[in-house]
Amino acid sequence: MNTNRERLLKLAEMEDGRSISVGGLFMAYDNERGIKLFLDDLRPAPPGFVLLRETELAMFFYLAKHADVISMDHDLGENIEFSDTKDIDGYKVLCMLEEEAIKGHIWSLGVPEIVVHSANPPGRQKMEACVQRLYSKLGKKQKTD
Repeated sequence: MNTNRERLLKLAEMEDGRSISVGGLFMAYDNERGIKLFLDDLRPAPPGFVLLRETELAMFFYLAKHADVISMDHDLGENIEFSDTKDIDGYKVLCMLEEEAIKGHIWSLGVPEIVVHSANPPGRQKMEACVQRLYSKLGKKQKTD
């Protein structure tokens, strides 16, 4: 693992079928509802979603690997340093996830549902195009009943 991004995306695996442990934090989840992530710098998360801010990208990348639904904003604040990038935004985060998925490091069973909730029209457009590329290359994760 040569880059920070690879280290972040290769954190611990699931402890069992019902909980995830990251640095001592355990998060329970229901297999029927799965994990729902909400990445945003300002908005509160809707009920049932785990809220992650731009300063919690390591946790976001780890949980995204196991998520069933990911809702993302484009504008994630200013001057956030992450790897070699000074200004991180939702599109760049999504591109990193896309790269890892194409390499086969995440989402081997299909891409989770990805929702873009940004009020930034150009940012939203770029992110939605990225999501469509992901779905066309890897397929969308199928819900199991």
